[in-house]
Amino acid sequence: MIPRMPPTRLDAVPYSNRLIGTSRHIVHFYESDDDLASSVATFCLVGLLNGCGCVVIATRGHQATVTAKLRECGIDIEHAMRSNQMAIVDAEAALSEICSPGTPDRAAFDRIASEAVENVRLHHSHILMFGEMVGLLAARGDHQSAILFEQWCNDCLFRTTNVQMFCAYPKSCEISRDAYESVCRAHTAVL
Repeated sequence: MIPRMPPTRLDAVPYSNRLIGTSRHIVHFYESDDDLASSVATFCLVGLLNGCGCVVIATRGHQATVTAKLRECGIDIEHAMRSNQMAIVDAEAALSEICSPGTPDRAAFDRIASEAVENVRLHHSHILMFGEMVGLLAARGDHQSAILFEQWCNDCLFRTTNVQMFCAYPKSCEISRDAYESVCRAHTAVL
């Protein structure tokens, strides 16, 4: 387990009070990559410091910025991964498997999600999971698939206890009002 840090270090991270709590499926519409990295790092930091497992499904660039922010807060990423407290998955690779040859495949989604949490779940009863695939789909203009992924996430959450999901969409992507409202309705908290 990762050693606990003094509360003052955690208090310095933005969003800490809003990211962890009773919400099971959180969405964040972010302004910049740094905004996203801060939010995801906070989500993971709170979980890691409280003995939760964390799964991060993100692009390689966002993986790098999130892990850098966690290291700045004293988290030993390599130790967290070796001890199965943390798993990191490439969102682009996962998305290409799920959407090959273009139409989202529910069985592939379930398999990838299951594989992502399998080792972490063996060692930790509560899991925090960040997923960037929906944001990638929305940025490509595929809002229908993003909403479908959100529904699949909710199906997984309904079947599973002790899992909190955190999704993110760039504010820069063009999204219709109906799609935006569907995304918000699919979540228990909107940041």
